[in-house]
Amino acid sequence: MRAYRDDGPICMTLGRLARGRLPSGPVGRHLQTGRLDWLVPPIIRAIEYGYLAVLGFAQGVSAPLIYALIAVLAYHHYDTVYRTRQRLWPHDWVFRAGLGWEGRMLIVAFAGLSGFLPFAYAALAAYLGVLFVSESVTTWTRTGRGTGEIVDLEED
Repeated sequence: MRAYRDDGPICMTLGRLARGRLPSGPVGRHLQTGRLDWLVPPIIRAIEYGYLAVLGFAQGVSAPLIYALIAVLAYHHYDTVYRTRQRLWPHDWVFRAGLGWEGRMLIVAFAGLSGFLPFAYAALAAYLGVLFVSESVTTWTRTGRGTGEIVDLEED
């Protein structure tokens, strides 16, 4: 489940602190064990995309900038899911460098408060686009086209 999430440095640090304080139970990447835990990543993505769209439109950011930022994030999330299905787990540094959903939302919130929201959308779209696309292309060219096997995640 962790591979589908897009937590950044803030959530990773809080997660490590929480795992260190758990009295017993599973510790590691799979703390979620409920039947509906698969809903967590899509809900977080919907909140992030909706937040970016509503804040951008409310503050007068141009529609192409809003679309560009959300498109870069959607590409990253799709690439993460597709890699996981091919057993190519993304490295943790990609999530840290991508600031995570919580970091991106905080940056946009502070930029909105300071009046630099269009610049923040453009800078985030450019930075994240270069980061995610270059890392994705590097990974896929290094590994080839994959093994051709599709993994059934229900069995894992």
